Amino acid sequence: MNARSWTQASLMAAAAEIERRDVDRYREEVLLVARRDDDIARCLEGLIADKTLHLQAILEWAVNADEAPVPDMSALLDFPIDPRLGDEDWADPALLSPYLVLAKATAANMRVFRFYSYVAAEAADPTVKSLAESFAREELARANKLREVRRLAWRQEGRQRARWHDLLAWFSDDAKAADVTAAIEARAAAQIEKLAADAATPPAEAKKLREAAHILRVSARPAPNLADDVAEIVFTPLTASSSVDRARQLFQRLFDISTMVAKHAPSEAIIRLAQKTAATLVLAFEKLGPAGPE
Repeated sequence: MNARSWTQASLMAAAAEIERRDVDRYREEVLLVARRDDDIARCLEGLIADKTLHLQAILEWAVNADEAPVPDMSALLDFPIDPRLGDEDWADPALLSPYLVLAKATAANMRVFRFYSYVAAEAADPTVKSLAESFAREELARANKLREVRRLAWRQEGRQRARWHDLLAWFSDDAKAADVTAAIEARAAAQIEKLAADAATPPAEAKKLREAAHILRVSARPAPNLADDVAEIVFTPLTASSSVDRARQLFQRLFDISTMVAKHAPSEAIIRLAQKTAATLVLAFEKLGPAGPE
């Protein structure tokens, strides 16, 4: 990346694309925490409003300047993703707590701050330098706000057991584990069937989804109602664009939970139960076919 050659138009284009990505990310984060912590959701919604106003100002500048800036996001990609972020598509990991949502949001914000700081340091154009400095200060202020709320989430979670401990408590004896597993499988099958029935789902995809749901139905024994606190942990919102991809997200989440249960199981019977569930999920996942290109 060579920031010395950047113009105001190229910086504005990159800023607009960054703001769009940030707004999308914050909206996903709101979905993940809204049912668990209203204060954190409100903080993120405030950041969405702030970012949206900034994006509108950039677009108005482009209109007034008669510019049609095209972002060169390779510049931002030169800055590695913070290792704490994991994969780019991190919005739907199982059991993601409000603290982890905020920790990852803060790390992403600091990546953008470092990007603007670099442009400010290297740009030859005084206008670009001044704008990049201003953008960097704004990102740093947002990151500091996220840190404040993150510390609050840390203190709140520190007074409770971690959410995965809450889930594992339901797998503390053989009969209880069997009931919860059956209830989760039944709830998952119903959710996949609902995706298949969605009017926006193409017929070929609906057929795959029904076949996948059938595998869960065949495997599941009569199931009790799923406790609300288990449902809240396991069935967080699915964020993919297509019905099949949302089903893949759900199966991956349930597979990860089965692996976790097997790892921490207090008895051989629960280990076998978790392994059987994982095998069933693999069979159901295979019914969906291979994932398309990224």
